[in-house]
Amino acid sequence: MFRGLKNWMDRQLGRNQKTHRIYGSLSIRETVQRIYRTREWGDDGSPYHSGSGSRGAASEQYCAFVIDFIRKHNVRSVVDLGCGDFAIGRQISEATGVSYTGIDVVPELIEHHSRTERNRLFRFQCADITSDPLPTADLCLICQVLQHLSNDEIAKVLNNLGGFPHVLITEHLPIHPRSINLDKPHGPDVRVRYGSGVYLELPPFSLPTLEVWKIPHYKKSILKTVMLVNKTFCKQPERASENNLKILVLFSHVWRGGRAGGAETHALQLMKELSLRGHQIYFVAASGNSEVENTPPGVLAEYRLPFQSLNPFDKLTAYRRLIEIVTRHQIDIIHAHHRTGGYFAEAIFRRTGVPYVITVHDIWHRAPFKSLHGRIIRRMIAVSGFIKRGLTEKFGVAADQVRIIHNGIDPAQIEKASGEEAAQIREKFGVGGEVVFSLVARITESKGHYDVIEALKLLPRELNYKCLIAGEGKDKQKLQALVARYGLGEKVVFCGFQANIPALMKASDVILLPSHREPFGLSILEGMFAGKPLLVSSSGGIPEIVTNDREGIVFPARDVAALAKAIVLLVEDPALRHRLGEEAYRTANRRFLLSKMIDDTEAYYREIVRKAGSSQSFTQSFR
Repeated sequence: MFRGLKNWMDRQLGRNQKTHRIYGSLSIRETVQRIYRTREWGDDGSPYHSGSGSRGAASEQYCAFVIDFIRKHNVRSVVDLGCGDFAIGRQISEATGVSYTGIDVVPELIEHHSRTERNRLFRFQCADITSDPLPTADLCLICQVLQHLSNDEIAKVLNNLGGFPHVLITEHLPIHPRSINLDKPHGPDVRVRYGSGVYLELPPFSLPTLEVWKIPHYKKSILKTVMLVNKTFCKQPERASENNLKILVLFSHVWRGGRAGGAETHALQLMKELSLRGHQIYFVAASGNSEVENTPPGVLAEYRLPFQSLNPFDKLTAYRRLIEIVTRHQIDIIHAHHRTGGYFAEAIFRRTGVPYVITVHDIWHRAPFKSLHGRIIRRMIAVSGFIKRGLTEKFGVAADQVRIIHNGIDPAQIEKASGEEAAQIREKFGVGGEVVFSLVARITESKGHYDVIEALKLLPRELNYKCLIAGEGKDKQKLQALVARYGLGEKVVFCGFQANIPALMKASDVILLPSHREPFGLSILEGMFAGKPLLVSSSGGIPEIVTNDREGIVFPARDVAALAKAIVLLVEDPALRHRLGEEAYRTANRRFLLSKMIDDTEAYYREIVRKAGSSQSFTQSFR
């Protein structure tokens, strides 16, 4: 194996040296001229063929993404750095009608395009993007250009982008990189050939970026677009300012990319939105079996540590690595999720003085040793008043140690689902004119799934409804067996995991959540922003969201008869459904906007960091 690896490295080194011999003495302009002249990027009969990356299915998907971005952000002018054969630029400009300026370093190419492209919206300019002044525009595109440059040249390009409000950079990356930002001379070859790529979020560039588009399997590699999220570029401060915190998100469970429930969804939203505000986000999650390999949006660097291991040596390893991560990235505050994360954050605070907060997504299970949680963990965010009461009453946590910050939803995420997508979901699951009740939750007894089936058993068979159960869980097979035993197969549909929750919400008529113990209920908010009435139990934090006969119907948890009665009422009274849905939408926009959740969290971070000042003042505020 080691001999094979050495042979591979020798081959790559040989290719690198050959490239350097040919192009090392040439300027960037001379290099690209030679590439076009010798057809090193291929030959399709056109005078300036830019390679397979400018044509085919991948380029079509990329163009569709950029066109959508332009429309959403009201972009009116675009500068394309390294426009090449203009195949991509033509698609984008013709579809959107934006003013387009193509930049390339080869004078003959620019002259060719200026002569052959007569559309008044197109203009072309010859420039070396590492040094020449660039025209201004609303959006700058750089697609598979940086991979042909050296690291020093890439840094010069990045420092030349100050005139653009939006910058989208697309690069070709290996699925399993052998090295990060491996330097190479400029030339026709790409870094993927050497098992590397251009990772702007990592040294030597270390830029705040946000992943906005990706093809995960492109020619046995990845094609990814990132957006530069603020204007610091390569001139970042050594330490985050008041307006630009360095935040470590510590998620001590195995990360499943949003598939494992509300805590993951909450963390995903938080990281993405805080990064868009200019904060630098670093992410640590538990190692373990996970289908998710992609870095969460907005994250600059990601790590996996053995938080879930029972081996004390693994715990010690995780602790030491966390100290390294906090020190290397000069973290200002740690935001932990789950109890284990809180304990590690406390240990890191005692060693480094870096303050922390932990979000409590559910009441901790009561056990003798777990009563220590409230004595050890210093600052907490509770996603509902129900959780705060549990912390103070059952675990002896002081009330001033817990800040209530409700979860929030971005209305745009719900609104982007089209009526056509909703219609497709209804058709997919065999829904015609029935009134659709949708239950979106992990399939377990505590979420009330069995109560729903027992309630449906009581209903007349001719009642015009259908119940969609979306999600997975350990009780799924048992629940399916119960549905079959009661002969409800035509009334109940198991939808499995649904990635497009907004479309499912729009396809529904009523959102159902009959939980026995619900700390908050994120699916309730999603339904409210879709303008749907709610049928929910009175458990946990639900009454903080829904008032009976205002946004929906609230019934006593576990009361199957009351649930059945409410289903009949909502099926037979469309005017009631309409009134409750409208009020639900108004309440959601007044109280549960994602922007409010981010505002409150950001303000709390700053309060904690400000009070910390030094580790001593942070400690004394709890003694």
